[in-house]
Amino acid sequence: MKFRYSRYGKTLRPVIPIKLQYSGKEIGYHVLVDSGADMCFFDAEIGKEIGIDILKGKKQEVFGIGGKLQSIIFIE
Repeated sequence: MKFRYSRYGKTLRPVIPIKLQYSGKEIGYHVLVDSGADMCFFDAEIGKEIGIDILKGKKQEVFGIGGKLQSIIFIE
């Protein structure tokens, strides 16, 4: 898969436009592509904007490199 890189300051980054939809609401957003990631993460405010009650999602711990707990997320 190929996509264009966008310049942010002096750095080129793989940023793509997406549309998020939930219960008839839709927002456009630009996201950074992380081709090595197992999951996609969005700030809670984005979920709220399209009507997701994030605290009703499944609670899950997220671990970073080295097995260190990074945060707790809610999955819709």
